Amino acid sequence: MSEKVTKAGYGERAFGWLCDAIQVLLDRFLVPVAMGCLALVVFFQVVNRFVLHIPASWTEEIGRYLFVWASLLGAVSGIRRAAHLNVEFAQNLVGPKFRYILVIASDILNLLFFVLLAYQGLFWVKTNGFRVLADSMNIPMFYIQVIVPVTAVLMALFTAEHIHGIISKRKGTGGRGC
Repeated sequence: MSEKVTKAGYGERAFGWLCDAIQVLLDRFLVPVAMGCLALVVFFQVVNRFVLHIPASWTEEIGRYLFVWASLLGAVSGIRRAAHLNVEFAQNLVGPKFRYILVIASDILNLLFFVLLAYQGLFWVKTNGFRVLADSMNIPMFYIQVIVPVTAVLMALFTAEHIHGIISKRKGTGGRGC
């Protein structure tokens, strides 16, 4: 085995290890904590509003932001698992060679979208994040909106991993993919 192939193998394993570590962090910590906090805040809101008749305005706002965070983090996890909707109907109408092209083209378009979303999200957060405050909590929107570029980068990373896996599988070198 040549030196060049060996280094590429280590890089691929490191990339896979990084993606696996991010997936574990998402599935075992970030998404459950966001969902748990969301459940607690909504429960607190319901008790305050309907039992104690003392509505707390911040609970609705923080619940909305926690929902966005949990949704986007869950979407990242779905990208890694390839669990999002896919137009398999069109893929099943064509042969395996054209199906391969469709899947790669779809993933490349997704990758471009996620890179654009990360860029625009970062631009938005950087220019407006500290100038705009949340309505009732009076904190900079940076802390709420930063999830968009962060999750877009993670989605791009996992989509690149999927593309690499499909190409590797097609070449017969293993890898994750369809």
